[in-house]
Amino acid sequence: MKMDMLPYSLTALIAFSGIFAGRALAHFSQEEMAAGKKHFLLLHKIILAAIAVLLANAFGIGFVSRAVIYAVVIIALFLVKKTRSELIYPSLGAMFFLGSKTGYFVEVSSLIFIYGFPAGSLISKKQGFAKMLLYHSPFLAVALALYVFF
Repeated sequence: MKMDMLPYSLTALIAFSGIFAGRALAHFSQEEMAAGKKHFLLLHKIILAAIAVLLANAFGIGFVSRAVIYAVVIIALFLVKKTRSELIYPSLGAMFFLGSKTGYFVEVSSLIFIYGFPAGSLISKKQGFAKMLLYHSPFLAVALALYVFF
């Protein structure tokens, strides 16, 4: 059964708002940002891995296939030195949609919101609100387009 458009859209907006909360956090705690940068980069990777593991488990994939997915995700995340949130957010939109098709919608949405905290915190101070919205809005475009077409 398909979820209604309004709750789906509002949940997408709430999950998306984490990046703005992270940017506000960085703005108000600028002196701690230098020390926390490496932790935020690690947190990016851990949250992305958690979402991938959650979705792999949600779709009832066999143990061997899940183990391969886990290995690929872990290797890919730790080979990448720096994750660029504007490139990750469209795939998070797809993960959001996949989460809506499972019993883990709340968990996936929450993890995407939490992912926004370190992502927003690492965005340059020079980047304004409108530019940040423009660069990360593909999350909403992907999540809503997948909902409409599937």
